[in-house]
Amino acid sequence: MLERLNAQSTMVKLLVMLVIAGLIGGLGYYFVVMGMIDANKLTAETLDKKEKENAELRQFVTRLSDLDRQITLLKAQMEAQKQVVPDEKNADTFIIMLQEQAANSGINIRRLEARPVANREYYTEVPFGLTLDGPYYGVMTFFDKLSGQTRIVNVSDLTMKSLANKAGVVTSQFPVGPNDSVSVTATAKTFFSREATATPAPAGKTK
Repeated sequence: MLERLNAQSTMVKLLVMLVIAGLIGGLGYYFVVMGMIDANKLTAETLDKKEKENAELRQFVTRLSDLDRQITLLKAQMEAQKQVVPDEKNADTFIIMLQEQAANSGINIRRLEARPVANREYYTEVPFGLTLDGPYYGVMTFFDKLSGQTRIVNVSDLTMKSLANKAGVVTSQFPVGPNDSVSVTATAKTFFSREATATPAPAGKTK
């Protein structure tokens, strides 16, 4: 075949070479270029799909930020709630607070008696019996300060009487100041939260 080609004229040889070059170029285009085009199409389709997914997910970014803000707000509310109704009894802290407010009001706590706690469904009451004395307005200031505490404090069973008898003589088993005029007994209650306990199901009858 090469001998036949060599026997042909130069023009024929050029035409044959052009045909061969065209075939090689066509095969190269088909296998290489077309393969690249198909790969590019696939990449473009994948990119388009990812962009659509990202567009769908973008709306959740805003929602996630809102959710983070809500979680932060709820945590702050929970911490504030713990100040109002602590998770633990913290009796020592409560007693110290009573003593501090009494000192700031110019009165004396003469008796502070812990009484049995009362368990409720979601919280526990912690009562203390109080006996105190001092100036009338000092006593009023003390109870006003208790009502302004972050932690809930309820005062009940309050009884007030004068330190002076009918003759105007001050009678007290404790040393009193010249301005001390009243004695008060009361119950001060504080609270702490507790998980509700499940009520046990009634036992089934045995046969």
